[in-house]
This record gives sequence, C-alpha cells and structure tokens, in this order.
Amino acid sequence: MIGRRVFVTLSVLLGSQFAIAPASAAQPTAFHLSAELLPNRAEKVGPKRAGLACLPQGSTRVDDFVSLPADILLPLRHEFEKRGFAVDVTDKPAPLLPRLIVRLEKISATLCANSWWGDRSRLKGRATFKFSWRHDPNEPALNRTFIVIDSQDYKTKFGLSEFLPLALAQLSARITPPPG
Repeated sequence: MIGRRVFVTLSVLLGSQFAIAPASAAQPTAFHLSAELLPNRAEKVGPKRAGLACLPQGSTRVDDFVSLPADILLPLRHEFEKRGFAVDVTDKPAPLLPRLIVRLEKISATLCANSWWGDRSRLKGRATFKFSWRHDPNEPALNRTFIVIDSQDYKTKFGLSEFLPLALAQLSARITPPPG
C-alpha cells in the first residue's frame, strides 16, 4: 500500500512524464535460445513393444522423439514466452543479447503400443530425458536435470510426439533464463 501512495504522490508532484513506473510494468527479459542434440539420431533408446502383452517389436530410437534442434527450440520458446520472456531463436543472435543453450543429452524409454501394429498415437510407458543448459557458449554445462514423463500420470494415453513437449514444459519451469 505504501508503494502505491509513493507512486501516486510522485506522479502528482512530478507529472506523469517523470513518474516512476511500477515494477509490474517492466519490460520482459530478452535472450537468445539455441539447442543442441547430443545423441546420435539413430541411437536406440529402449525397446519397442506392442500388443496386449507388450511383446517385443523392435527398438525406439532418438529420432522417434526428436530430429532437429527446432523440435526443442519451438516448444521451449513457446513455454518461455508464456512466462513473459522475449525469446530469439534466429541463427545469428544479436551480440549483446544474453544466451541460453539447452542440450538434449540422453533419452531412455520403455513404451508399449496397445495394438500389435504399433499404433503410436496411444502409448503407455515411460520416457526419461536428460537435459543440460548453460548461459555462456564457452562454459561447461553445469546445470543438468532428468525429466520423466510417465503415461500413468496422465488420464489419457498419448502419442510418441507428445512426450518431448511435455518434458520441455517441465524443463522451462526449472531453467532460470540468463540475466538481462
């Protein structure tokens, strides 16, 4: 309450052009976001199973979840923008813009499709993603986290393409963007 009185008093005394803006009117922090994919895209990350008994039916690979850095950048940018940040994902960042580099280091998965033909739109199981991040391209990634997406935690079964966006939504809540 005191802060509002001071703001109103200063506005009246100094005129609106000299008034101190409230903290909620601050500009969002801007930063450049880039992504790196460490695993080999063809690397096996777990068994692929299908049918009512979840019998083996091959392997799940990294590229079943993610193929390009944009598969990480776009959902992560969306999550940060929902939190009020201005995020640049262009190939050539502005020189003075703080940076955030996110790396997908590892995926492991144990998934089962309900039908024998491997319907990937209705899976049950668990996928674990290991991410790291850093603010300076020259520093080692000291910040690491594991995110586990388990289909049992959700009321409906979902497809293979929904595991990574769910993990990125959780990751964005754990990352502190670079100071502006």
